[in-house]
Order: sequence, then C-alpha cells, then structure tokens
Amino acid sequence: MYSPGETATWPYLRRLFEDPANPVLLSFPSNALEGSFSIFGFPFLRAMLEIGQETGTLVIHGEEERLTAHITLEKGQVREARLDSNPFLSREGVLQFFERETPGAHRFRFDRNRRDLPLVGVV
Repeated sequence: MYSPGETATWPYLRRLFEDPANPVLLSFPSNALEGSFSIFGFPFLRAMLEIGQETGTLVIHGEEERLTAHITLEKGQVREARLDSNPFLSREGVLQFFERETPGAHRFRFDRNRRDLPLVGVV
C-alpha cells in the first residue's frame, strides 16, 4: 500500500481510499478525490485535508445513498457541516457522527475549491 518516499499526493490518496469491491472506473479531474471509508475512517481523511490546507466541499453518502452529508472546508478547517437526515444537528455533531460511524460503508467525494453547500429543506 505505502512505498517509502511516497507522499500524500492526490493519486496516492485515491489509491488509499479506493474500495476494492467497488473501484472507480472513471477518471476524475485532478481537483477531485473520491473513495470509500471501508478501510480508513473519516478522521484520517479529515487530517489529510487539514494538513494540506485544502479548500472545498466534501460530500459523504451512506449505504444505498440514504445518508448524505455536506462538509465545507476552508484552508483545512471545517466551516460548515450538514447531515441531510438531521438538518438541526450542529457542525460538531455531524463531525462526531462520522468519527463514530467510519470505517464503514460510506463513500465520499471531495471537490477542491468548491464551497457551495446546498440548501436543504428550503422551499
């Protein structure tokens, strides 16, 4: 998995988070990272994004797309976090939920420099 001298580049992180049972068939732009929490949990990914001072939007899907969360980061820091099934859960509550629930069957996609957080439940 890890080779001496290898750094946490986007291709390395893609390989690290790839789900062997469900490999990514399409190539993604260099500003996107998609994967699974089947081996590593949310805290590991969050630490990588924090260390890299990444800015963008992280979308997390649960099994069968029933659970979705949107997390906005700015320079590695979480600015907003929303769990669609519970829009009243605090930012810290959403982060704690994924710290407890991963590793697991959740999949994610992080898009660099994308800061939009969809409005949920707004009519």
